Amino acid sequence: MGKLVSSVYDEALFELSKESGKLDEVYEDFTYVIESIKENPEFFVILNSPQITQEDKKNILEETYKGISDILLDFFKVLVDRYRIEYLMDLYDGFRILLEKDRGILDAEVISASKLDDSELDILNKKLCEITGKKILIENIVDPKILGGLIIKVEDKVVDGSLVRRLENLRSELHQIVI
Repeated sequence: MGKLVSSVYDEALFELSKESGKLDEVYEDFTYVIESIKENPEFFVILNSPQITQEDKKNILEETYKGISDILLDFFKVLVDRYRIEYLMDLYDGFRILLEKDRGILDAEVISASKLDDSELDILNKKLCEITGKKILIENIVDPKILGGLIIKVEDKVVDGSLVRRLENLRSELHQIVI
């Protein structure tokens, strides 16, 4: 699904949940649903099956998730009606990002050649919090191809301090030297 379409659904659910004062409830229920689907992936296959009618899919959702917020259950039904239920995981991620942004929390992706230990992550987290003025949730991704250093991604900004990037820059500078 295109980002534009996804963001329309994410934003609609977020705004409706916030306006009704049920943002936390919807988020907790949505998290519960996603975790249950991850534990039972065959259930998600059923929801996406063309052999099952849209009405049956909605009934299955109602029976399976009786206790969840009406807002969220209605949202799922809209997704079924509009053939968008297959994007449920992406929509959850988008909803979570909107919630975190609303609460002043940003996600940061930190790519390193080896896993960073807790003290390194703490130092980095404090520095990123200072720079952004927001709370940061760091995900450390290990990619040995960067050789060393870090690549930090926060929202749409990327700081590439990897050894690979430095070597590429040095190579470029050396090629520009006229002998």
